[in-house]
Amino acid sequence: MSTSTPPPSDAAVTQVLAVIRRRVRRLLARRGLEPDATELGPPDGVAEGSPILAQILSASVQGRVALGQPAGTPVRRLAGAPPASGNVADAEVAKGPAKVDISIDHQEERRS
Repeated sequence: MSTSTPPPSDAAVTQVLAVIRRRVRRLLARRGLEPDATELGPPDGVAEGSPILAQILSASVQGRVALGQPAGTPVRRLAGAPPASGNVADAEVAKGPAKVDISIDHQEERRS
């Protein structure tokens, strides 16, 4: 019989993250890899101005549900996963009712 433990409190998570952050920064400094403020780039204006919009955009890029009870779960795809390259034009798409060939014959163009 397994017993469930309660989830950690916000304070406990904050404390653990602070320790991890401090240790990672020390390790990066020892190895000469700590980024300068200039390397971090400009602050994210979207996240500062509208944190909810930033979360929705982040979920979209990651292919996850952004809102509601299933938030954070992968988006269900009706036609299967996208091509590995992420570019539909790079793959031969045959998931719909008809097969589409989007290749271009450059030799035909030169003859014209």
